[in-house]
Amino acid sequence: KVVPLSDNLGTIHHYLVIEKNITGERNMHDDLEKYQLIAQSNPDPMIQVDHEGKILFANNAANQLFFKEKILDHMQEIFGKEGDFLIAQLKDTSKVERIQHYSNLTGNQYQISAVDIPSAGAINLYFSDVSSFKKTERFLLEKKMELERFYKIATGRELKMIELKQRIKELEKKLEEQNAKDN
Repeated sequence: KVVPLSDNLGTIHHYLVIEKNITGERNMHDDLEKYQLIAQSNPDPMIQVDHEGKILFANNAANQLFFKEKILDHMQEIFGKEGDFLIAQLKDTSKVERIQHYSNLTGNQYQISAVDIPSAGAINLYFSDVSSFKKTERFLLEKKMELERFYKIATGRELKMIELKQRIKELEKKLEEQNAKDN
């Protein structure tokens, strides 16, 4: 901006140039856009809430998860009773650093990690679909139980075989003794 400097008669003697360096503001704006793009492009749902449970931000994946064009509701409206539980935990400042919670949403099992961001006065909720992990976990647990049952049967059978072999040896010994007496 250029401002003319004049005397009392209106004669311009100098010009004052006012320059504002907006590089810092522009860089901050660019960084903010980059971070928002990172959150939006994340394939996993992410929601940011304030400490009262009001949803401040939801990325595209979260909007798709809850079948909404834009989520700007309160957590309780989305999660129901679980929302009350999560909000109660989030308000407990001794636990708010990081909370792990599991929830069934739209037919899938999700792990929800809640991380307090004190500088933003908000809490970020990160959702990870763990359905396939839980399915694999159940499958492995079933196989483990099956192996334990087989082990019990096999070791029981093995113990019975050892017992029978000992019994056979005893009977063979008695038979030899009987044959020796008879001769």
